Amino acid sequence: MKKVFIPIFLFLFIFISCNKKEISEEKSWEEFSKTVNEIKKKQGLNTENKSEIQFQKNENTKIPEEFLGTYIPMNFELFLKSEHSYTKALYQTWDLYTLLMLQNDICYSDLHFHDGYAIDNNLISKWKYIKDNENYYIIDEKGRLYKRINTDGSYNGYEFYAEYVLTEIFKDAKHKQNIKLTDGFVYIDDEQFTLVLDMNFLEAENDCIWLTNGEQLFVLKIEGLTAKIYETESIESHHGIKETDKIYKEIPMFYWNDENYPNLDISKLNKNDLRLLRNLIYAKHGYQFKSEDLKQIYENFDWYKVNPNFKESSFNEREVLLKDSIINKEK
Repeated sequence: MKKVFIPIFLFLFIFISCNKKEISEEKSWEEFSKTVNEIKKKQGLNTENKSEIQFQKNENTKIPEEFLGTYIPMNFELFLKSEHSYTKALYQTWDLYTLLMLQNDICYSDLHFHDGYAIDNNLISKWKYIKDNENYYIIDEKGRLYKRINTDGSYNGYEFYAEYVLTEIFKDAKHKQNIKLTDGFVYIDDEQFTLVLDMNFLEAENDCIWLTNGEQLFVLKIEGLTAKIYETESIESHHGIKETDKIYKEIPMFYWNDENYPNLDISKLNKNDLRLLRNLIYAKHGYQFKSEDLKQIYENFDWYKVNPNFKESSFNEREVLLKDSIINKEK
């Protein structure tokens, strides 16, 4: 049977999530390490050479220097990647520390980005630390796992957090020449937007993220392969903001899970999206489009380059299968 290698943090996540009780102080760290290795063995993983894992148990409130930095919940990352929605990921991890900013002798967090505070030193003293090659993790006092995203644990953590979220949400669209990500901002058609972190009093259905240009709030929704940015308005009955049906910007071919290309799910796509995805295969091989709308969409990607020797015979087996599946669904 072919062995599948999965990052160690996923097994830590599975183990901790399945263990409903807090990690007992009576249970030695060596036993915890042994349990993790047993899980790896069951999955056919190499427990000796695949990862250089170092476990540290904190005996006081001082945070180990090499673990300083900005951390996010592992559950948040998993939901962000699977749901492709900041809103859903945030609400699915509502009971965790929203983020951790670890400094030498103090750790700051922020309750849903609505109320910043310093974490009690008695809780910090119960934390455990994991180094897996170049990756750093923390297990908090309730056995919940966090991943470091930057070595800076100052208030710049808010910027690192926003940049991390935007990079994930825009991971396909960032290759468009009219979209740029930098320093925690996203520029769309040269207009600067900031990610709205605090979701309190914001109301929308199936929203992906909320953005602001400094003057008003917007809701970005992913609808098929396209993103639509909607304008918002105040709610008269209470202090809140809700979406409207007025579209401020529309971004075709925003997200299609390109990292899995060409193994893509087409089951929920409408005919227009199927057409765009079918022509994506051609764009990947440098086909020169004649239709003005397709030409405008694909020439906007930084990876697109016209191939004067284009041939469909250059499609690989999976691309042919994807193309044929789309054509059958379009009938």
